[in-house]
Amino acid sequence: MAISTLLLVGGGWLFAQTMNQRADKAWLDKAQQEGASLTDKFALTIERAGRQLYAFSRGLADDRIRSVQDFTDEARRIGVLVGEVPFRAVAFAVKVKAEERPGLEQAIGRQFSIVGEPDTRAAERAESYVVVGATGVDNFVTIGTDLMTDRVLASMAEGAFRSPTERIVGPSVEARDGGLYTPISVRAEWGDREGIVIGLFDFRDAIEAITQTSLPAGLGIEVSERATAVGSNVFRILMAIEEAEDLIETYKTSYTQGGVGWRFQWSVHEDFVGGPDHSLGTAMRWGSVAAGLVLILLLLLFEISRRRERMLDQHSDLLQTMIDCMEEGISVVTPDMKIAASNQKFFDLYGFPATLRENGRPVSDYVDARIDRGDFGAVDDRRTFISNRITKNLDANAHNIVEELPDGRCVEIRRSRTEDGHLVSLYLDVTESRRNETMLLDQARVTQAALDNMHNGLLLISATGRVLVWNDRLARVLGLPQGRLIVGAEAWPAFTDIPLLTVEPADGEELVNLSQYLQALAADETEAGMIKLEGDRWVDVTLHHMPDGGFAFTFTDETARKHAEDKLLHDALHDTVTGLPNRSLFIDRVGQMLSRWNPGDSLGFAVLFLDLDRFKNVNDSLGHDVGDILLVEVARRLEQAIGPGDSIARLAGDEFGILLSDVSDRDDVLDRVHWIQNDMSAAFRLLDQEVFTSVSIGISLPASNFSNPEEMLRAADIAMYRAKDKGMGSLAVFDPQMQTRAITQLQLESDLRRAIERDEITVHFQPLIDLRSGRIAGFESLARWESPDRGLVRPGQFIPMAEDTGLVVQIGAIALKRSLLQMREWRRTLGAKAPENISVNLSARQLLDPELVREIELQLANANVPGSCLKLEVTESMIMRNPEQTARTLMELKQLGVALSIDDFGTGYSSLSYLHRFPFDTLKVDRSFVLSMENKRESREIIRTIALLAHTLGMDVIAEGVESAKQRKALLDYGCEFGQGFFFAKPMAADAATEALVSERRWHPLTPSSDVEDDHSTSAAE
Repeated sequence: MAISTLLLVGGGWLFAQTMNQRADKAWLDKAQQEGASLTDKFALTIERAGRQLYAFSRGLADDRIRSVQDFTDEARRIGVLVGEVPFRAVAFAVKVKAEERPGLEQAIGRQFSIVGEPDTRAAERAESYVVVGATGVDNFVTIGTDLMTDRVLASMAEGAFRSPTERIVGPSVEARDGGLYTPISVRAEWGDREGIVIGLFDFRDAIEAITQTSLPAGLGIEVSERATAVGSNVFRILMAIEEAEDLIETYKTSYTQGGVGWRFQWSVHEDFVGGPDHSLGTAMRWGSVAAGLVLILLLLLFEISRRRERMLDQHSDLLQTMIDCMEEGISVVTPDMKIAASNQKFFDLYGFPATLRENGRPVSDYVDARIDRGDFGAVDDRRTFISNRITKNLDANAHNIVEELPDGRCVEIRRSRTEDGHLVSLYLDVTESRRNETMLLDQARVTQAALDNMHNGLLLISATGRVLVWNDRLARVLGLPQGRLIVGAEAWPAFTDIPLLTVEPADGEELVNLSQYLQALAADETEAGMIKLEGDRWVDVTLHHMPDGGFAFTFTDETARKHAEDKLLHDALHDTVTGLPNRSLFIDRVGQMLSRWNPGDSLGFAVLFLDLDRFKNVNDSLGHDVGDILLVEVARRLEQAIGPGDSIARLAGDEFGILLSDVSDRDDVLDRVHWIQNDMSAAFRLLDQEVFTSVSIGISLPASNFSNPEEMLRAADIAMYRAKDKGMGSLAVFDPQMQTRAITQLQLESDLRRAIERDEITVHFQPLIDLRSGRIAGFESLARWESPDRGLVRPGQFIPMAEDTGLVVQIGAIALKRSLLQMREWRRTLGAKAPENISVNLSARQLLDPELVREIELQLANANVPGSCLKLEVTESMIMRNPEQTARTLMELKQLGVALSIDDFGTGYSSLSYLHRFPFDTLKVDRSFVLSMENKRESREIIRTIALLAHTLGMDVIAEGVESAKQRKALLDYGCEFGQGFFFAKPMAADAATEALVSERRWHPLTPSSDVEDDHSTSAAE
């Protein structure tokens, strides 16, 4: 019986439950029908509004719309006046070109009132949309004289012209009166002009009108909008109507028109149309009272569980809705690395396909999709890469990172971990903000750099006498203490305690301090000029009146120039370094001696031309400052070596002249010269270290019948070069044959000049070899002179002369041009087989040329070759001639993308302290270390140290002068990546170099197991 009763009660309960569920479903279906009906009403309202606007646009014609009143009358006829549904305001605009705009605005001004403020940037655009009539827009902030000032309206205007027969709906915008208006635009034509008509649909009034008349009790609504036309897929809530409690069900409807979509979130409450009918189910329960108590208890428990699940589902839907409404992308990852939740913004940022939007998918699926798309470049081991990336996320705690996507966008990722181990990540597209920050920082740097690098001190003072702008140079020029000048403070008191010693011109002599002087300048009571301050400082002051009545003062420190003027007379006749007479004074004294000499007299006098041997090494190794000290010490020692009536002068650089005024014969001259050379051979003590030098001396005697002192000094100069040919520390007396040799050198110089004019300078290419693979890594371009008379002239025969005469600049420009043109040809014809770059040597004169960077930029542009294809080589000694200027020049070259190499590295040590300041990419080991490394342990250690230094500074290493396989293997072991030398190939013509590239020639590639068998192995390519 108990079992039967239980079955009866159970059957009655199940039947009652079925009846209740059917009643619930019918009730909810009715609620959903109501929501769909209201959505359709809203859609009909939007579409009717669009049709009305289209009809209004068709009614606009040149012969009907002549004034604002005509516009209002036409709007009234069509039924779209202010305050009437569906439009709050109507406007129409004409599309004009930039050059037509002034005339149109002048015409409009006579008949219409211009709404809003004009856009000052409109003249910079080729086209714009000018509002020529409007009604009801007094409280609307986005309509003005130019619709292009509003991003949404401008986009709609463009869309209207692309779709002339369609209505374009834009996203809703807020107005000053608090209204929420949706713009609708259509295309219109007025005679030969095109334009648009925009109606501002009152969104809230329309929704409230529909809901107030048609929304039944117990049915709540929440309206949100998505502006797809401007690229945003995130809904924003526009309005919500709260209803009674006891929420039972929710559902969504939506409507899309043009670029805008609306979503309606409906909430159904118990009091909707009386609630579901459960009477039949209740009767069944009363029929099974006896056994139903137990079942009721069980069913209550079941109902509690069901309600809890429904609440959880509702909370989950609400959470997903909130996530979808976020401007940021979001993802929630479980401890086992699966996606627990995400939103559409996350998928849009990373471009994931819709197939991946499924909660519970492992994170590895998303990483795998990005690998397939190439976001991480080439991935050799996909499984290891995914594992490492997931492990990195597992270890992640609260932190922020910025990831740059392959398309250039920047995404900021903010991560935090919950207590239960879930990893929550927010993704923000910060591309625009990063770009704006970078732009603002660049502008600030440019402004600050402009002020900080001004040669003059700058002070801007307002018309009321207050400080506006000043720079640090002003404080240094005037010696102002820190904090003396404050922006916004009174300017004149800051200069009261600066005494004024002298004023030029003299009309301001009665002024006693700088404050009085500046005020007198501002009032035009005195003239701007030079002033003298304490400490023997001279400052040039200028004044510029600003349009707003303010003053701009500039202060230039002229102390050095004034001191230079004081020393001008002395410096005109004396050397500034040694204090000796200079060339002009020396020639004058020689001329006096020559004018008094007669051929029948005894010898009488002699002219010596002295040149210091190895002085360039001192400059290159110890620096120019030490070189100047050596010149001073040499001058003092020479002064002690000559007699009372003799004269000594510094002629130029390391060249000195001596006039021996009382000599008896040729042997007497030679004897005195030997004593001078003996004195000069002793060590010089410079900065706690000994330096040895010698002098090469040329001698000219009056018996050669010179016509003027310049000729006699030039003869001594020629004899000095003959002495140098003999070796350091030698001497030579001038004879006519020396003149002949000088003429020969002059002829060589003339031929070289003509060779440049006749385009006889060519380039050969020596390959740079990857020591490991044996492949060509690049070429070094070397200048050659192909003379029709002299044949192929090697660099050693004409480059030194070119350096002395300055022709090396022209030769270098020719070599650079030919090298870049050849590089362009290789890139065009060989494609991937073309070398990565080509190295071109710079001379010292080129490096010091202020037009070098501009010349190289023009050469690159003319050859249509990127800067990365060019590597420029400078020697270690060249950069030390002027380290500061060299550093600036090299940095400017780096900005062109050009690679830089320091040649012959290791031959000096003075540049080590500067090396980190120069932006070099490559160090080239001098060939002298390579040639001697098999016999000298010091050379091997130097090469090893250079390689370590280069790699520490992020550079690669090229070894020059490789002549054997053993050298190649050793250099690779020491850390050198590349090499060049006769072991691989001599410099070759362009055709041979091209053939080597086409055949992909390799020179004995090394393998991990290979050894060098023979030190005399051939250098022929495999």
